[in-house]
Amino acid sequence: AAGLDVLYCIGENADEQPRWQEVLKEQLTVGLEGVDKSKVTIAYEPVWAIGPGKIPPDADYIRKIASYVKEVTDGMDVVYGGGLKTDNAKMLASVKEIDGGLIALTRFSGFCRKDSKGCLAADFISSSIDIMDSFINHPKYIQMFSECD
Repeated sequence: AAGLDVLYCIGENADEQPRWQEVLKEQLTVGLEGVDKSKVTIAYEPVWAIGPGKIPPDADYIRKIASYVKEVTDGMDVVYGGGLKTDNAKMLASVKEIDGGLIALTRFSGFCRKDSKGCLAADFISSSIDIMDSFINHPKYIQMFSECD
């Protein structure tokens, strides 16, 4: 798909967690082979943390993974794919090794990045602009995107 910007999702399941480096390196090696890396952003989410009642990784874990992914990919952008929401926005913004996060909103396709000051800002939308407009303008989320203004 020449010319498209791609969000390439990677992650390890619970059984793979003890060998996460090997698993993620294989996913990155296979998935990025022959690809224009300037058109790709890596989204990391541990499969073991997906679903109700699962405990998401903390900042240290995300930092460790993002640092490794950047090392293996020569500094490609990495976003956290576990769902950016008011509960975790500050924590994710504090992880300097990630470049943004996927927004936790059903039926929304897009992500936000950190700007040069490390502030969260939506700047990429792959589908419905109306959904994004209502999401960013929802009173519950305005502070998350404007804390650094």
